[in-house]
Amino acid sequence: MSGAGRRSKYRKHVEKDVLEGLPEPQEGEQIVQVVCSRGGNLLEVTAPDGTVALCMLPTRYRNLVYVKRGDFLIAGFSQQEFRTANNGAGKVKYTVVHTLFKDQIKHLKSRLLWPQEFEEQVEVTEEESDETLFVNRNRRNLVESESSGSSEDD
Repeated sequence: MSGAGRRSKYRKHVEKDVLEGLPEPQEGEQIVQVVCSRGGNLLEVTAPDGTVALCMLPTRYRNLVYVKRGDFLIAGFSQQEFRTANNGAGKVKYTVVHTLFKDQIKHLKSRLLWPQEFEEQVEVTEEESDETLFVNRNRRNLVESESSGSSEDD
């Protein structure tokens, strides 16, 4: 029971860091884009050079941060990758260091840290998200015709 208070305080600070922090990639870290989710907190990501690899979401972000296809992350090389580099048995190459939101992406662009390869992809996803934001595909669109409006007057 004594750990319950500490955990909520810890999660509060992790959430504040994720939402309000302005992270920058450090040595051994790079910006990657999520291709798809593999389940079990594993993500398939693509690096700026075009390589596709697996990335693991750490325990501190589970049930706090949800990552979807097309999102951008700062990922560092996994410790498991370094241990298994000699054997070649490791599949997880990266670990999520930080998830990036619009304000954080703008900050990285202003500091000239954003990869050129992802530049056009960000613009396309922003335009698409505005168009498809409020579309409910489970409901049929009801279109009123002019003939139905005149029948109500009779």
